[in-house]
Amino acid sequence: MWYFLEACEGWYMSRYLGTNPPDSAFADALINLAKWPLRWIWERCDPAGTESLFPEPSDYSSAARELILLGRKYESFEAAYYYATAGRIGLKKKGYKIQPIWTERNHVRYDAYDRMCDESELKSKQNGPLVRRITDILNTTVQLKVGFEEALTRRFFYQVNELATELVSPLFRMPGVWCFPTASMAEYKSVLIAIYTLSLIHFGTRRIATDRVTYWDSESLIAMERDALVRLLSRYLRMDSQVVSYIVEELTFGHRLDSPDIALQPLVPLELSHLAWAPGIVLASSLERNLLVLLNRLPKSRMVYSRLSKQRETLMRESLCADLQDMGFRFWWGTVPGWAEASDLDLAIIDDKTTRCVLLELKAFVAPADPREECDKAKAVEHGVEQVKRRYEALQKSRKSLDDTLRIDISFTVDLAVVCESASGCGGVARVDDVAVVRMSQLVDWLRRERSLRRIGDWLSGREYLPTEGRDYARMAFPATIGRWTLEWYQLKLLDGDQGTRVGGGAMSSRPQ
Repeated sequence: MWYFLEACEGWYMSRYLGTNPPDSAFADALINLAKWPLRWIWERCDPAGTESLFPEPSDYSSAARELILLGRKYESFEAAYYYATAGRIGLKKKGYKIQPIWTERNHVRYDAYDRMCDESELKSKQNGPLVRRITDILNTTVQLKVGFEEALTRRFFYQVNELATELVSPLFRMPGVWCFPTASMAEYKSVLIAIYTLSLIHFGTRRIATDRVTYWDSESLIAMERDALVRLLSRYLRMDSQVVSYIVEELTFGHRLDSPDIALQPLVPLELSHLAWAPGIVLASSLERNLLVLLNRLPKSRMVYSRLSKQRETLMRESLCADLQDMGFRFWWGTVPGWAEASDLDLAIIDDKTTRCVLLELKAFVAPADPREECDKAKAVEHGVEQVKRRYEALQKSRKSLDDTLRIDISFTVDLAVVCESASGCGGVARVDDVAVVRMSQLVDWLRRERSLRRIGDWLSGREYLPTEGRDYARMAFPATIGRWTLEWYQLKLLDGDQGTRVGGGAMSSRPQ
């Protein structure tokens, strides 16, 4: 596991130092390709190291590089077979070639849409001045041939952690007062950002040494005694050591999970007393998203998470109203009398100036990160689509009920849509052709640009929010071969006129960002 993570870290560092630095698609690929190889090593290798899958230690580095390539290919096989099992696609076998049969005509377009929204949301939350301040601190503090251990003073940690907290906090949206059996969301957040800070310092010191063309003889991974890590975090964060110990235990690879995932549990147990992690994997991860998925899989936290997650729709509505509060719109939510199953409106936005109104079905869920989750979340989106269809019918039969409830009249044009906090098409597997399904961030951006609802009907019904093949993205063949078998999969290339192209992973791949 050490050699494999080291190979992943080397790949991340080489890309970071290259002319095409890591973007969200590359971060996705790095984390997703590591999932199955690490799980395989975990299940097959003797933890004591007395029995190896490889004959000689000299083979470990080359084997790790081979596993990276196999993990990248296997990601496509995992997606194809899971979607086929779930009835989302068909598979046709011709000799040793496997060809997918797509049942939805817009699957590529919605996959590209989710990827472009992910990239746009990530860019909007980037803070150039903060990143430059962190870089300046690292450059000032880290001298030539000074490694991670020597640089890691309490003052240095506090400086970087304060800026890292400001940088990463916008990515944490759940209330800090949410309490789980082990810790509160605020405590989880503090520990995760601290591990992010340690990763940033370690990665930064190695990058600076490389920039200065100075040989720095240090491991690419961070390795610490488990108890030493707990003491460091509890002392620096001024947190109860028992709470920190519980959180570290839950973030340790394989803890209480039958199928461990490095995105969810980045701390790898090398021996009984030592932990290691790859800084690049931590820096590439979506910390809150992965934490929520982990809590939903841990037995003691699952029931608590299920209860608390019902508040996400309310939080989403509050966020939408706050983002649009200065636009002159009216907002309403509640029950429309006489609309039966379609009566509960999540949110209505009313523009009295242009006599337009849009009824929104809100879908708030953690962004899916593997094929199983994509299919599960696709069902939630499709349920929202069906709910909108029922409202269309209710609108035709009982328009006056809506008018009286919203204090509008027949002169108002009413539009309807599903709005998702994340993954509108769930990687392209949601069946959403009949109803407009749009990402919340894009809806907010569009409304703030238009400053009214005058054009929202055309924007939604004409699917103007979706990317166009050839202009915004390109589909390329991506055959994945393992052994004798070849899967005819595909790859999306996101087109960017200013910055060239960005190549994403295999289509339908999981996205941690």
